[in-house]
Amino acid sequence: MTLKTSTLDNSIGLIEPKGSLVGGDETVELRQAVAGFIERDYQKLIIDLSKVTYVNSTAIGILVAAHTSYARKRLADQDLRHQQEHQQHLCHHETRTRVRRVRFPE
Repeated sequence: MTLKTSTLDNSIGLIEPKGSLVGGDETVELRQAVAGFIERDYQKLIIDLSKVTYVNSTAIGILVAAHTSYARKRLADQDLRHQQEHQQHLCHHETRTRVRRVRFPE
């Protein structure tokens, strides 16, 4: 099996395996390619299986794991953005609250 990797629009990873995925070195290579795109913070990943001739259960597990990893990453990124927005809102609210409580002597 051969494996070609590339990117689309600098935010989408593309993996194009060719041949059989049967749980040997080729699935290790596929797993490493997926991990590389996750580490480099690509938002989406496409695995084009159009040139794959055979897939066994081990390879299906690798594909499911790739999907799960990206889904978890996306949820974690959304959660982090939500937390940051919430913190910004709290900081803005605290600043407004402090300003309102300033009293000047009469």
